Amino acid sequence: MDDFRGNAGIDKLLGSGRITRAVEIIVDKCTDRAKEKIEGAGGKVIVLEATETAVKAEAG
Repeated sequence: MDDFRGNAGIDKLLGSGRITRAVEIIVDKCTDRAKEKIEGAGGKVIVLEATETAVKAEAG
């Protein structure tokens, strides 16, 4: 799996287009379709916004 690090300046990962290889992506927001496509190609999506929300809910 490739690991690309850096800030692409993108607000939300969308599901348009094609993906043909496994990638691991860390994003603030992601559409369900984008996540399905990436995982379907053997990759992984980590959505930070959901993780932070879950942490706040557990702490509160």
